[in-house]
Order: sequence, then C-alpha cells, then structure tokens
Amino acid sequence: MIKVKGYGDFPAVEICQKLGVKSQEDTGKLEKATQTIYKDEYYSGIMKDNTRDFEGLKIEEAKDKVADVLFDINLATPIYETSTKAFCRCGSQIIVAIIQDQYFLNYGDAEWKKTAFKALNKMSIIPEKYRQSFENTFNWLDKRPCVRRRGLGTEFPFTKGEGWIIESLSDSVIYMAYYTIVKHIKKNNIKANQLKPMLFDYILLDEGDIKEVSKNTELSEHVIKQMKEEFEYWYPNDLRHTAIHHISNHLSFAIFHHVAIFPEKYWLPAFSLNDMLSRFGEAMSKSKGNVIPIALVPEKYSVDLTRLHLASVATPETVLEWKDTEVNYAKQRLRKFWEYALSVIDTAGKKNITYSFPSKILHSSVKTNLKSALEAIEKFNARDYILDGFYANIRAIDEYYKIAEHLPKTEKDAVLRDVIEKIVIIMAPAIPHICEELNERMGYIDYVSLKQISDIDISNEDLLYALQSKYITDLMEDIEQIVKLVKTKPKKIHIYINAEWKNVLYELAKKIFEEEAVQIGKVMSAAKDNNELSKYMKEIANDAKLMLKDPTIFRIKILSAKNQKNAIEGYKEFISDKYNKAKILIHMADEKEIYDPQKKAQKARPMKPALLLE
Repeated sequence: MIKVKGYGDFPAVEICQKLGVKSQEDTGKLEKATQTIYKDEYYSGIMKDNTRDFEGLKIEEAKDKVADVLFDINLATPIYETSTKAFCRCGSQIIVAIIQDQYFLNYGDAEWKKTAFKALNKMSIIPEKYRQSFENTFNWLDKRPCVRRRGLGTEFPFTKGEGWIIESLSDSVIYMAYYTIVKHIKKNNIKANQLKPMLFDYILLDEGDIKEVSKNTELSEHVIKQMKEEFEYWYPNDLRHTAIHHISNHLSFAIFHHVAIFPEKYWLPAFSLNDMLSRFGEAMSKSKGNVIPIALVPEKYSVDLTRLHLASVATPETVLEWKDTEVNYAKQRLRKFWEYALSVIDTAGKKNITYSFPSKILHSSVKTNLKSALEAIEKFNARDYILDGFYANIRAIDEYYKIAEHLPKTEKDAVLRDVIEKIVIIMAPAIPHICEELNERMGYIDYVSLKQISDIDISNEDLLYALQSKYITDLMEDIEQIVKLVKTKPKKIHIYINAEWKNVLYELAKKIFEEEAVQIGKVMSAAKDNNELSKYMKEIANDAKLMLKDPTIFRIKILSAKNQKNAIEGYKEFISDKYNKAKILIHMADEKEIYDPQKKAQKARPMKPALLLE
C-alpha cells in the first residue's frame, strides 16, 4: 500500500534483513526495525495506486483522511490515552474510557466562552504571568464529561434512578457559595427536602419572593433572611488561592460556572497562585508519600508557625521546598517574638518618657518596616509582608537590645511595648492565634482581628532614623571586618565622615544615572558645570572610578555628613563597649588639621565612612 523511497516492494522484510533479525525473540532489533520503517514511511512514504482515492498522498496527509472516512462509515472509534501513566491516589492505574450515554458540559459554546473571557479580563491574576495559562486553557476547553457511575456524589437530576452521579469537578466549583450558608443549615437543622431550588434561587440569584420561599420550604423568613445576608456579606469570593496545576481544570471551570449561574456582581474578582510545594527534592504528593497530613500540622509544628514559614520562604512564582531546618529557624524567631512580648506585658507603655537616640531608631525602624509590609500585602506579596513586618522587626529589636544595656529599664520596656503592639496588629493575619493571645494579655478586650489597621504615617524624622539605623549596622560590619583582619583589639577607632561636597556629587550622579550605566565622562562633565563641585575636579576623578566599581550607592538614600555624625554619636558608647572601651574619634573630612596619618579622609564616601583602627 505504501511506496517508500530507498525500499522495494516489501520494506518490512528488507529492514529485518538489514538489521539481522532472525526470529521474534530478537526483540531489540525488531523494535529498532519497527521504529525505523515507521519513521521512513511517515516522512517519505507515498500511497500506491491500489489505495484508490488516497493514491499519491503523503502518509502524513493520508492518515487523517483515512480516519475521516472510517469515522463516516462507523468503522472507527477514538481511543483516548493519557500523556503519561496515570495513577489513582490509592495506587491503582487509571484507565481512560468512553462511557455510553455520557453527559458533557459544552465549554466550547461560543457565547459561554466569550462571557468567561469577559470575567477573566476583569479579574486580578497573581502573579500576572499566569493569565496566559488561563487564556490558553479557555481556548482549548471543549466538551467535558460531567457524570459518572462510581464514587461519591450527587445524583444527576436528569437520569434519576439510573446510577449517574455528578462528577466532582463539575459540581464543586461554586462550593464557596455553599460555605457561606452551611452553618445556618446545621444550626437550624434544615432537612435536605427543604433545600429546594427556589431557596437557592432567592439566596444566590436574587430571584423570587421571600414569603413564597418560606411557605414552600417551611423555613421562617428570619432564617432565610439570615442566610441571604450571610451570602451577601461573603460574596463575591474576594480571593481564591491555590496551586497552578488547577488552572487547566478547577479554576477555569469556576470562572465558567460563575458566569453561567451568577449575576455579574457575584463573579470572582481574583485568583492567586503558587507553584508546587516540594519535600526531599520531589513535589509533595500523596502517591509519593512525602506529604505532611494537615491534621498533624497543629500537633507537630503549630498552625501559626506553619503559616509564617510557608508565606515567608518563597514567592508564588517559585517552588517551595519544605525543609525542617528552615522551619526550626522560623520557630526560633517566633519564640523570640513571644518572649519579647511577654517581657513587657505588664508595662503600661510610654508615659512622659523621653526616648534616647537608640530608642528613636527602633521605633522608627519598626514603623518603616510595617509600612513596607502593608504595601507588600496590598500587592499580594506575602513573602515581603512577612520579611518586612516580622523578621526585619525582630532583627531590629535584637539590635536594639545589644546596644541598650546602658539605657533605663523603664525606657526600654516602654519602647518595646509600643512596637510590639504595632507588630501584633499588623502581623495578626499571618500568626493570628499568637497575636490574639498577646492582644488579650496586654489588656485589650476586642479581638485583634477586628481592629482597623490604620495607615502608618512615616514622617521625615522616621525616615531619617531608619536610614541612620542602616548606616550604623553597615558601619559596625565594616569595623568588625577590620578587627578580624588585623586580629587585635583596637584602643582607638577613628571614623572619617565624607566632605559635604561629596553628597552633592553623589546626588547629582544619582539623577544622571537613574536609567543608564555609570560613565566617568558624564560625571566629570556634570561636576565641571556645578559651582559647588568644579573646584574639586581632581578628587572627583578618583570618586568617579569608585562609582564604576560600586554603583550600589545610586540605589540607596544618602545621609548628610551631619546626620551621619549624629548617628555615630548616638551609638558611640555602644561601639566603645563592644571593643573593650576603645576610644571613638569622629572626624569630618572637610575640617582642617584633622588627625589623618594614612590619608583616610579622602576615601570617605556618603554612607561609607573611612576607618582607621589603632
């Protein structure tokens, strides 16, 4: 039937002879022969004249036409195969089959699909990159079986008594609506025969009259009104979060079903998605036995710890690897937060206490971190919400206690109580049980979950203190590196703060290079045209080279020389104590006759003071 280039009348015989096939036991050679001849036939084969209407067609064209003819005369039926071997959660292999008299949902209906796209286009998809996956799914979605004869489920109303039940995905994608009223069904002991379509039409679709519904269901108008109000309070379902592999079925079905059933005001506003959760290097799956049953989470890890960890270790775009070592770190930080909070439970808060510089730094740093956390969660960025609102603040408190030994206990307790209260309110969505407990122990009657999160007002002073805190942290790290390098404890630590004109230079350069690479020529040219900088051209040439080596300075805010000095003065005693009462000497690079035996002052940059240890 097929003429193949390079073969005679019997291609199969020829390929077997060529490969040395002697018998059917030569399975390896036979497999190779089969694959070779199939490939050659497909790409270079032509249908012979004995195939009548198919004569002269290439095999890749003839395959589809032969299939069409066989289907037309009822001599062929489709066979469905999974792309990979599929297994049930119980371990049994899944067999794909077509069931006679099956019912389908026609997702290919043009009008239905058009309306679904309308809903999708109005939705927020987080991360946005997954919108394309929804669009691709919508485009290929067509008819899908919606009933089956095995398992649990609701009887299919069009085939009563025949054993058909509604397939789970077809039935479950609006269950969020049922969640809103199920408590009233249980509380009022409502029977199944009272849950009539007209009741749901009234509650979910605004259709019908409450008096008529009450009469037909034998439910009081008060109960029906409660159910209606509950549904209206919770719907539309503001945000659904789940894994990305549900896009091709569950989530897409949910959009289709909502537009088919509900008025537009109840359509779904947003989906947020995450990649798979993995453990031991493999995606978590019941079939692989590497899952952590949700029922064991409270006992083994605690609910709050699990929430905190899961939200903080990965973004929605990345695969999250569950590692017990990382969980333990989160546990340590959570315990530290608990201990800090308990230590000031009985503290009344700030009462006519003047905060010292370190206390102001802590207070402003925590406020700034919480402001960033709220901005992150508004963008559905749970990871940065946790990192900024929780971890960064515990770290700030840690740093505060390292330097606050010489401060009065009343001041330390007051500032800690103040910042803990702020953290409790804003971190309650992440660690609700711990925050509710602390809220009550601090003497508040209302639930913290019912408190309104007010806007955090960040003043210029707050921004200044937060920036000074980072400046001191970086300075301490630089000092520590030099101490480790010289391997001796200094008696004197000289800190050289840059000349003020360097701030002018770096601010000018930041504006020039906001959207392009740093170029020495442009720096020099701009400086030459600036009255404040033109007299320092020789020094500027050296700084321009440093800018090329370290352009990170253009991505941070810069403290004035005066505010750099104020920050060091505020931490002077702590720095001295840390290095065995070493004398801390602050030098301004543009002052005359400063002590500078190694010409360190000229190397000082904004936010990067030069150091000399003696």
